[in-house]
Amino acid sequence: MADKMSNVGKWLKFNGCGITISDLEDLHGELLTISRSKYETLQNEVKLQQHRVREGYYTQKLVSSIEKSLEISV
Repeated sequence: MADKMSNVGKWLKFNGCGITISDLEDLHGELLTISRSKYETLQNEVKLQQHRVREGYYTQKLVSSIEKSLEISV
C-alpha cells in the first residue's frame, strides 16, 4: 500500500502488486473492494516481484541501462 502520487504507488500500480490510496481514510473502502480474484492476482504479482528482486532483475536492468548510456556517450 502506498500513496497514489508517490513513486512507490506508481510502481505498485504499474506492476499490479499493491493498492494505492490518496488518503488514509480511503483505506477501509479500498480494502472492501478487493475480491478473491483480485487478491489472488495481487498475490501472484507480489510473488513475481519477489522473484525478480531475489534474482537481481532490477539490478541487472539498471547496470545494463548504465552500460548502454556509457557506450552512447563515449
